[in-house]
Amino acid sequence: MSHEEREKLADQFLDAALKQYSAAEPRPGLETRILANLATATPRRLFAFPHIAWAAVAAFALLAITFGIWQHRRPAQSAHAPAAIEPSVPAPLPPTPAAPIQTTHNAAVATRRHRVPLPQPPVEEAMRQEQFPSPQPFSEDERLLLTYLRTTPREEVLVVLAQLQAEREEGMKRFNADPPLGH
Repeated sequence: MSHEEREKLADQFLDAALKQYSAAEPRPGLETRILANLATATPRRLFAFPHIAWAAVAAFALLAITFGIWQHRRPAQSAHAPAAIEPSVPAPLPPTPAAPIQTTHNAAVATRRHRVPLPQPPVEEAMRQEQFPSPQPFSEDERLLLTYLRTTPREEVLVVLAQLQAEREEGMKRFNADPPLGH
């Protein structure tokens, strides 16, 4: 059988199957069952109360978090700070008919903007070390390595170092020879 004959036979088979499928009638009572189910089903509202409540709770939580971050980043208005540290701002003049009340507000804003940094406590000389980083006692691994180097003949240590170097070079060759995983 040639390719064209196979395609023609397949088309005929599909056409016959589609005619048979489209001629099929639904089982009796299917339409009435569907209509009865639709009639008894309660209509779903687009916005139900629980959804709105959860959205309000989420919005309130987001607002509270944002307010907390804003308060945390804002410079603190310390009420118990010593008066000597506060910047010297002249006291606002009493309001006169020609001077609006906003002058007092601007003085408060200026006070907030021009803060004087708090003086840092002096660093004690006893805290400074002559050498940085400060010397520390050897760890257990470092002591074992020093003991090994003291007790092992020099030739044996050189052989071990040469083996380690060869292993490192072999690993680098394998690493450079392997293709990347993504390709």
